[in-house]
Amino acid sequence: MGEGAWSLHPSLVRRYKISQLKLHDSLNGHAVGVKLISRSTNDPVQKESKSILLLNVYMYTGTNICSKQATQFAHLTKLQSEDYNYVAGDFNFVECSNDTSNPEGHSVKTGTWNTNWKNFLDHFRLTELMQPLHTYFHVSKSLDTNHSSRIDRIYSSL
Repeated sequence: MGEGAWSLHPSLVRRYKISQLKLHDSLNGHAVGVKLISRSTNDPVQKESKSILLLNVYMYTGTNICSKQATQFAHLTKLQSEDYNYVAGDFNFVECSNDTSNPEGHSVKTGTWNTNWKNFLDHFRLTELMQPLHTYFHVSKSLDTNHSSRIDRIYSSL
């Protein structure tokens, strides 16, 4: 199982059965998934059970990043999509040149990586809950090597 922790409000614990998902070994230390299924209720508004997927990711960074992230997306996409899906975390990549202070250094993802990322978003019906702020900052003594990027994001199926 991936390393990490979830902190859920007590009202969620009362209303949902909660289980941690078993993830592929390649995701150890990179993802934690939790599934919530609503408990039986006499609430006339909520007559049927609803399920929620909460997924926290820290995507691989390092050598061979595109190949390893593509594999991580492929394994995550094998998880069941629920009624509501939320994915948040450190994605360790930028999607467009606006996400970085160094657009020339922005690597365009292609091939398997791009296909697996799109499949991941489609499978869970995800759209980004957009915020424009950069979340990673590299500060050095030389102004020429300072840079920032927007690599931490939240996605939802709502």
